[in-house]
Amino acid sequence: MAKTPMKEKDKYDLIYSQINSYASSHKPKIDYVSNWAGSGNSIVDLGCGRGMYIRSILESNDVVGVELSTVCCEKYLQDLKHYNESIIDFCNKYDTKFDKAYSCDVLEHIPPEELIPLLEAIKRVSDDFLFLVCTGSDIKNNIELHLSNHSYEEWEKILGSHFNINKGIKGFSQWPYIHIFECSN
Repeated sequence: MAKTPMKEKDKYDLIYSQINSYASSHKPKIDYVSNWAGSGNSIVDLGCGRGMYIRSILESNDVVGVELSTVCCEKYLQDLKHYNESIIDFCNKYDTKFDKAYSCDVLEHIPPEELIPLLEAIKRVSDDFLFLVCTGSDIKNNIELHLSNHSYEEWEKILGSHFNINKGIKGFSQWPYIHIFECSN
């Protein structure tokens, strides 16, 4: 009998309820986001997880997070302005246009059939974007979390078909499997 796929929200509620160290802090990535964010901007973190990037830029920017996992929101985001919903629902529901939007370590978690509609929705919330994506597998509790697993060149093609890529970094810092794309509409 085929195993019924776990709903995305249920999957991340399970992960955040059992693993306290998921998405641990990585200073070079946080520093990159901080430098990109600048100061005095309205910014949305699309898929904020535990809020480590928000906390790094909150002092000099007006930042809001979007997180699917209710468990994550309850455990880690109570002190931060955030929405507990899917990124696509947030982007399609609110008419707010932010100065900047970023999504770090998130796009690879999106089911392939939902990736293109998500990118189209993301374009509604800002004209200035930062995407940090990973390649390779990520398994927690015997669950594959990276559902849209692409090489740098594939991510470049996917993102380039929806955004203008202003800067691309293949392999960031000590992580050859992490790639950065600064984009605009």
